Amino acid sequence: EKTKNKHIIQEKNIFILGGEGFLGRNLADRLSGSHKCYSVGHKPSVFSAGRKDVFIEADPYLNKINRESGVVLHLIDNKTSTRDVVAKERDLVKNIGLKPGDYLVFFSSVSVYFEPKSEYGQRKTFLEEFYKKYCEENNIGLAILRIFNVYGPYQLPNKPGSLIANILTDHLNNHKTIISNLEIKRDFIYSEDIAKVVEHVINIGYQGTTDIATGRYTSIRDLISLIERQIGEPLDIEIRGINETDYCPKPDVIFSKDVVFTELDEGLIRTADYYRKNIKLINAYERI
Repeated sequence: EKTKNKHIIQEKNIFILGGEGFLGRNLADRLSGSHKCYSVGHKPSVFSAGRKDVFIEADPYLNKINRESGVVLHLIDNKTSTRDVVAKERDLVKNIGLKPGDYLVFFSSVSVYFEPKSEYGQRKTFLEEFYKKYCEENNIGLAILRIFNVYGPYQLPNKPGSLIANILTDHLNNHKTIISNLEIKRDFIYSEDIAKVVEHVINIGYQGTTDIATGRYTSIRDLISLIERQIGEPLDIEIRGINETDYCPKPDVIFSKDVVFTELDEGLIRTADYYRKNIKLINAYERI
């Protein structure tokens, strides 16, 4: 879907729902340079040092949040049943006062393509349809961004989609990494590139649905080789599973000419350096 609105958005109040998480911290870093950013979450991120955004302790599904009109970035995956997901989302839009003239960026997932029957895939599909209808009926600008596999700064290990974080933290802690399939191919996108795309989306007032991905696929086998080359030593990897290929949806990337994506080898170098510098902080968090 092509953009309907090319106007430039000047400094805005940006509310990041789920801003204390992995992507939220990357977005806040980038956007706080030119916008007033507010991060809504249950508790501050472990990576809160030096932040420029304002933290708001709240659950937008339960608590009313006073905010000025502006941009809302919706990163939260409310892990409720598919039966209740739309009703809960109605509570959220009421609590945050989403209203005509606002601009919403809803973060969906590649799971709507290759795991459409999973609980997560169904939630994202239902919410895409809910926000399309709600925003059209209420004159709210809407961008739906389907995210492919993201890695980079602020990602904690042992979370969904945290393969690269797992590999690097396991290596730094002298632990073995268990991998089930070396032949799976994924489109890995550096987290700071997500923030660059979102900044571009906000600046042009994009409205529509698109993927955020590089358009390049890398197998887990090749990813491991690349990481070993970047860190200069072998990884301790154990394979537990059957090596079979799987379905890889082709991303529909419309901003590839507007945003320069980081090459995987360069992104891995930066990410490995980040984990080396922050491994003590991450380990302390993991022991909580």
